[in-house]
Amino acid sequence: MWVIDVRDCRAIVSRWAEDGLALRPAANWPELEGEAIQAVCAQGGGINISGLYYCPLALSRKAKDGGEQCPNGTRSKKSPTRMG
Repeated sequence: MWVIDVRDCRAIVSRWAEDGLALRPAANWPELEGEAIQAVCAQGGGINISGLYYCPLALSRKAKDGGEQCPNGTRSKKSPTRMG
């Protein structure tokens, strides 16, 4: 499942790593960041409100696997979330 990981005023389309313990960004997350920001704002969030947000299906279909590590480290499943 793809999510939008917002932190440090960045919106990074990411998915859980195979171990299920950390997020891995989409290989093309910089290209998707503008749409990710719009999706976060539509959910009542903001680029300055860190958390995990729902990634709309249309956006997740554009995401490409293969990213290594999110900028400024990885986020663990123990991190706060804004998803239900």
